[in-house]
Amino acid sequence: MLQTKLLNLRYRQYFYCICAITTAAVTSIHESWSSSFLPQLESENSPVGVKLDTIQSSTVVSMYNVGGTLASIPTMWVIDVFGRKAVIIAAGICNLISWALMYFANGITMLCASRLMGGIAIVISLNCGTIYLGEISHNDNRGRLNFLMTILKILGTDIGFIIGPYVSFKTFAIISVCASIIPVISTFFIPESPYHLIKKGKKEEAKKVIKKLANDASDEASFEKEFKGISSSVEKDMQNKGTICELFNLKIYRKPLFMHTCVKMVFVFCGNGVIKSYMQTIINATGSSMSSSTASVIFGIVNFVGALASGEIVDRFGRRPLLMVSSLLCSISMLSLGLYFYLQDATSYNIDAISWLPVTSLVLFQVFVAIGILSIHYVIASELYPINVKAVALSTVTLLSQTLGIGLQFAFQPVSETLGEYTCMWFFSFCCFLGFLFGLFVLPETKGKSFDEIQRILNRRKSEKSINNKNQETGRF
Repeated sequence: MLQTKLLNLRYRQYFYCICAITTAAVTSIHESWSSSFLPQLESENSPVGVKLDTIQSSTVVSMYNVGGTLASIPTMWVIDVFGRKAVIIAAGICNLISWALMYFANGITMLCASRLMGGIAIVISLNCGTIYLGEISHNDNRGRLNFLMTILKILGTDIGFIIGPYVSFKTFAIISVCASIIPVISTFFIPESPYHLIKKGKKEEAKKVIKKLANDASDEASFEKEFKGISSSVEKDMQNKGTICELFNLKIYRKPLFMHTCVKMVFVFCGNGVIKSYMQTIINATGSSMSSSTASVIFGIVNFVGALASGEIVDRFGRRPLLMVSSLLCSISMLSLGLYFYLQDATSYNIDAISWLPVTSLVLFQVFVAIGILSIHYVIASELYPINVKAVALSTVTLLSQTLGIGLQFAFQPVSETLGEYTCMWFFSFCCFLGFLFGLFVLPETKGKSFDEIQRILNRRKSEKSINNKNQETGRF
């Protein structure tokens, strides 16, 4: 019994997945280090020798999204030209350079350059990693593998939350440099995606990869069946060139582009990025008796636990319910936090009785965003598009989201000082509620379906019922 279970384990899929997305995990440290070190950079004892004002701090934070915007443009071509593996390695090198720049930073210019390179690395690694994971995973395993991306990305973010408050600026940079060497090495162990190999005419290599990705109990017939299925899918997808013009003009791409864009906008405007970047600044603004350093550690742990929970339910309950529940609960959390700031800043109400509310709201937000919004947009991005247009589509949507992210990151502190923190929190709450409505009325369920089945659902909705019946008959969930 035990031997049979071991043979059926697709452990190589998990190993290759972890190796491929380690770059995204380490690069994600950029999302949270500003939370720990912005207060220091804005003090008289700034570790870079220059005291940053509000605009300069906002500029440093937003340069992460500027780098992501710049990277989105070439990514759509290099992924298909050079392959998934080579591009992920290049992202790891960019990340290593970014932390080296941070270590030697002696002013705002070097800090901005570090954040810029970090933004380039995260967009390349996430876009390419999302495609790679979707192409090496089996239909019933895709959600779990994308969940691993979420887990490792959050683990990288937590390094900034948990370690940042207790080490110096230079020490943190050294730790990040050492961590950045790992993904550059680990990525050399992964094979190229079988979809990309077949697309390039390397069918024998693709067969070898397919065998590696299967469980050890599979027979030759199942390998051949999977190879033919992938080849057929690639041939159908490659009938169109997959250019930007086709992405916007062809009807078959409109639904997946619209749905991916909406899910991505929920992720951008839910406030997750801002909360991570300004965590300690927000905690200090609440006047909480809990130190911002302690709160930062708690949020990091809670965020990780929430992501672990999402891995158990993403393939059990499906994409739609997870997005709906996550968005609705995040909306309530941000609404509550905004209410606290409003009572504190705009009224004379005695808030001592609800002093627990801001930290509780932020903790719950970290849990709820991790179980749905954070993980679902990666899964959806890997599932919706045909292979010929996947890189172009992901890069196009990322370009839009990173551009909007620049404005959001830059505007948070000035808007908070001018209109109050509650204005920002209520805006995030409203956007999360829109995500709930989108999941309720628009997003189709893609759990357990092949890429070919998903395309049939998107372009002929009446076939969804027959596909679901087929999956139930074959026992695939």
